[in-house]
Amino acid sequence: MAGTLWKTCLLGALVITLLNAEAEAQCDNVIIRDRWSENYRAELTALSPIDFDILTMDWTFSSPVDNVDFYQGPVIKHDDTHFTLHSDIISAKKGDLVTILFIVHFHGDTTPVIISEILNGVPICNGTAPTIQPVATTTEPVVTTTESVVTTTMPVVTTTVPVVTTTVPVVTTTMPVMTTTEPMVTTTEAGVTTTEAVITTTEPVYTTPTPEDNPCEATGMKPYDYSQVLCMSYLFYEAQRSGPLPSDMRITWRGDSGLDDGTDKNVNLTGGYYIAGDHVKFGFPMAFTATMLAWGLIDFADGHETAGQKEYGEAALKWATDYFVKAHPTEYDFYGQVGLSNLDHAYWGRPEDMTMERPSYKIDEAHPGTELAAETAAALAAASMVFWKHSPPYAANLLDVAMQLYHLADLHRLDYDISIPDAQNFYQSINGFGDELCWAALWLARATGDPSYIAKARDHWDEFNFLKSVHANFSWNDKTPGILSLFWMLDNSSEYPDALRNYLVWLKTSASYTPEGLVFLGDQGSNRYAANAAFISLFVAKNGMDTEANQKWAREQIGQLLGDNSRYSRSFVVGYGQNPPKRVHHRARYTHTHQLFVVKADYFPRKIPNI
Repeated sequence: MAGTLWKTCLLGALVITLLNAEAEAQCDNVIIRDRWSENYRAELTALSPIDFDILTMDWTFSSPVDNVDFYQGPVIKHDDTHFTLHSDIISAKKGDLVTILFIVHFHGDTTPVIISEILNGVPICNGTAPTIQPVATTTEPVVTTTESVVTTTMPVVTTTVPVVTTTVPVVTTTMPVMTTTEPMVTTTEAGVTTTEAVITTTEPVYTTPTPEDNPCEATGMKPYDYSQVLCMSYLFYEAQRSGPLPSDMRITWRGDSGLDDGTDKNVNLTGGYYIAGDHVKFGFPMAFTATMLAWGLIDFADGHETAGQKEYGEAALKWATDYFVKAHPTEYDFYGQVGLSNLDHAYWGRPEDMTMERPSYKIDEAHPGTELAAETAAALAAASMVFWKHSPPYAANLLDVAMQLYHLADLHRLDYDISIPDAQNFYQSINGFGDELCWAALWLARATGDPSYIAKARDHWDEFNFLKSVHANFSWNDKTPGILSLFWMLDNSSEYPDALRNYLVWLKTSASYTPEGLVFLGDQGSNRYAANAAFISLFVAKNGMDTEANQKWAREQIGQLLGDNSRYSRSFVVGYGQNPPKRVHHRARYTHTHQLFVVKADYFPRKIPNI
């Protein structure tokens, strides 16, 4: 909480003690929004004291930090308490409001808080803690601390910590370098003399060359070129691929990676998709991505054909389903994660160059993971419907695996992030596993036509009371709006259409909206939530529920994202339309210094500017 004072206690009133840390206060411009075990999500908001085009933020924490998640550029960890954030997509004029969202990961009972902030060389922390400057003689700063003298009626005690000098070989690169030299500062206080060494840093200049040729040609469709946008969307999935890559890749700067995945458990886990800008493969959100890709190909097949994207959509889906089949080596085993979040975040580089350990994690009868197994069952059941016409054996195998995983999910129930604890750092199942069980049963009912799965879905509906959360966001974490939609399609009871109509009425009349009219359902990827809600609205419109009203509302929402916003007059799809964003949250993109064209995946909940 902003302004909360974190105090150390003197244990002896008659003893003079030099403490390791003085009374420390979190900077008042930081608010901790959410806390969970050894992690917290926070927001820093400050008025910029200067004009700047590229953000550099130096932070000092009150106690050790494992790593910091910052989704708009790289984070440099100098030591356990000193971090530097860089972003070439954040700029400001003097007096502009600068907002930074971040997540802090640490170990132990003491919560580390930010006690010093330096924005592009200007201190902006308004807390009361001392500002501690790093000292370095080469390319990596090293911390030097001279602790102050404590003077009382007793003799003066002076403690001086010697300067630590570390020499790191300078990395030579063909890229231009940026050198910043700060003058040596000498300050004299009563009984204290502190000398800070000159800081010289050599860092690569982050540049973006002219983007490669866009393989997605404009079609002239008005008012928005949906065909081109859909094509550009599938490019993102190509850029996220792990494993040995095919020869027909349109993203030519990616190469083979993660070729040893699974070898720690003697299983082949190559393939699948990396998460967002990182290189961990998280199975739970990846499975929801696959379910949604399949749903679009099933119910909007004509649109894919018109846009010429059916082949690319199926390829994106199959890249996930092939991986899921590999991750299911036996009936009751399923591998749900490859990579360790902390190790991954300590590495900023191409996936092709990874050298860190990438452990594999699974669920089974003894270590259940209901959300993971059920969501993957939903994905495979939906995918079987896509591939049934032209690849019946493959589709049949997907359906068999889907039924096995649903049985595992329902028979052995436990939150998956208990069995795979590292998933709690990013993709904890906050609302439990009831929605995934019902969602999987409905997709199996649709794929098989077996009425027993409808009966199972009704049982889950009654058991978990989905009407209590009918206003949920439709995302990797909560499937409630999708459940309402499939029940309405597959079941003749009046209960489900009424629940679905109530949800859609709430979206149009009671949900929060931005000034431009974009539905605002959450601040961690607000555009994503709006697009997902628009998908539900288009699905029910296509199938006959209040067709005109639902289609109009959904088109307006997508229009906001593609450029129909008067305050910004810009597209929010990378590379498309008027004044679009130029960079995506993608580590491989940064290290390859190329542009992607679009971000479109529910596999990564990241914040995009709200319209």
